[in-house]
Amino acid sequence: MNLKKILLIGLKISIGILVTVLLLLIAAAVLLHNESFQNKILKDVTQLLSEKLDTKVQIDSVSFSLYGQYIHLYGIEVEDREQRKFLQLDTLSTSIKLWPLLKNEVRLSGTKVAGLRAELYKDSLHTPANYQFIIDAFKSDKKKSGKKVRFGMSRGRLSRVKIHYQTKEKPYDHDIQLVSAEYRHKGGRHLFTINQLIYQNDNHKPLRRTGKPKRGYFDEGHFNAIANLEGYIDHFDKDSIHAVLTSANIFDRRSGLDVRNLTFQVATDKQNIYLHDVNISLPGTMLTFSEGQAQLKPFSYHTSTISGTTILKDIAKPFALVLGNFTIPLRLSVDLSGNDSTMYFKNVNVSTVDHKLTIAANGNILQLNKKRALNVNFHVNPMRARGNITQRIINQFPVKKFLMKQLSTLGTITYRGNFHVKWHREAFEGTLGTQVGNLQFTLDLNEDTKYLNGSIFTDSIQLDKLFNMPKLGKVSCKASFTFDYSKKRTAQVRKKLGGKLPIGSIQAEVPEANYKSLKIKNVFANIRSNGAIAQGNLNVKGKSIDLLCAFSFTNTDSIQKMKIKPGLKFHKYTDEDKAEIEQKKEQKRAAKQQKAAEKAAAKEQKAAEKAARKQQKAAEKEARKQQKAAEKEARKQQKAAEKAARANEKKQ
Repeated sequence: MNLKKILLIGLKISIGILVTVLLLLIAAAVLLHNESFQNKILKDVTQLLSEKLDTKVQIDSVSFSLYGQYIHLYGIEVEDREQRKFLQLDTLSTSIKLWPLLKNEVRLSGTKVAGLRAELYKDSLHTPANYQFIIDAFKSDKKKSGKKVRFGMSRGRLSRVKIHYQTKEKPYDHDIQLVSAEYRHKGGRHLFTINQLIYQNDNHKPLRRTGKPKRGYFDEGHFNAIANLEGYIDHFDKDSIHAVLTSANIFDRRSGLDVRNLTFQVATDKQNIYLHDVNISLPGTMLTFSEGQAQLKPFSYHTSTISGTTILKDIAKPFALVLGNFTIPLRLSVDLSGNDSTMYFKNVNVSTVDHKLTIAANGNILQLNKKRALNVNFHVNPMRARGNITQRIINQFPVKKFLMKQLSTLGTITYRGNFHVKWHREAFEGTLGTQVGNLQFTLDLNEDTKYLNGSIFTDSIQLDKLFNMPKLGKVSCKASFTFDYSKKRTAQVRKKLGGKLPIGSIQAEVPEANYKSLKIKNVFANIRSNGAIAQGNLNVKGKSIDLLCAFSFTNTDSIQKMKIKPGLKFHKYTDEDKAEIEQKKEQKRAAKQQKAAEKAAAKEQKAAEKAARKQQKAAEKEARKQQKAAEKEARKQQKAAEKAARANEKKQ
């Protein structure tokens, strides 16, 4: 057989093989695109999944194409192990690249999931959830697989999602709804956009503010929040991740908490979470901090200085309805740190834009994880309020305005002290400085009894300026007081008696007071107010006469018009008084005798000192006389010696 014949036979065989392969490929393609064949594959796959998951899996129909390299699944239903439908999908479609499959790579694009509904249950904390079996099934496959499969997706969209999660042991319902979420892989970044993510929960308990109309609407057991988010992930692996949230707005429709925008960068590793460039915006609030870090085990965190401007009205409905009219912008800066049970606030600085109000403080919140043991502590050093800012702040609150006229006379107000908040208790202490005098005070508010108790002390306060009563002078006093701030009890009194005064009592001791040219010491006073009229008594106790003064007023704004009724009270000497008088007389006699003895002793001492001075003077005189005689004799001898010397010179 020559070479030419061999080549022709080889060419014929090659063409035959090629034609056979092409025919097989065409036949396979025809079969794969045949509806009945696809349904058979669908049936086999459904049966395989049912056996693998040990539960019922149903897929209504399937459509796929080798040419278009896509697959569509319709009407997917999966039951849990209790034969409950817990997962349903209307459609699942994706485009898959075939050739990368040969390299153990799964590359998807245009993936779409629509109409996802899930019913998730967990009977108790110690039993697995009804979806755990799926996680376990695919987790075991992953462990068995030898070669690692790489996965990638360029685009994806999730829409019309409804997920309900319920725990049976501690009844709690969670509902998640999503209008749409989109994913794109572009320029090395995994971009995501989430539109109208809705989260609702219900702990099946009454709202925390039920029967408490002053409490804010925020309730962790009753959320109804909607969020829109945008961002990207530019790095992630099994140990770390770096992501950027470029835009987020979150609104809780139940509490009214309205986060207009939230942006930050976040990076994580196995032990820590790092935040950078954090910005939080509410309708009238903008807060920022450059960096923060949280350690996961044991949990702790700290931030750089958080600073910005806030309007307290932003948190009024969620947390404190009383702040509903507080629209004064405040500048804020604080360093925040803590752990799972404690929060620390350092270098707190709060001020109005015009700096008429400035506050510097440090504080902490202890026992965050124990409701009744929660303890809030702050040390203020100092607070300063100038001009009319005090009146402006008070007018932000819907409360009765007492002593507002007197408030304007206090001038610049300073405060240094502490305040503590415990379970249904608030306590304040410190020193209040004003231009009419300084006050040291303590205040205790009991939320259970609705009573305010406290005390004040001042070594000098100018009541004449405070109440526009020139006849009064400076007063030093210490006092204790109790006021009723129960709206229910106050309303009953108002209905019965009318009036505009607070309800309570004051007991005071005045070491010194002045009225006109009269100076009074050791004055005891008490005042009682029933809301309509305040009545008081002053008592200056004497030996046989007590000076009395009764007064009353009905309006704190016109207190200078109070009615005053002076009086005297005579009383006989008691045995104690007599003993006291006799004791004072004896003390007086003893003092007189002691004074006489001291005078005689002083006289004797004076005479002795005079004699000593005289004797010393005589001795000094005699010494001078002797010195003078010695000097005279010395001069005489010197003169004789000089005369003898001259005589000798003449003889020579």
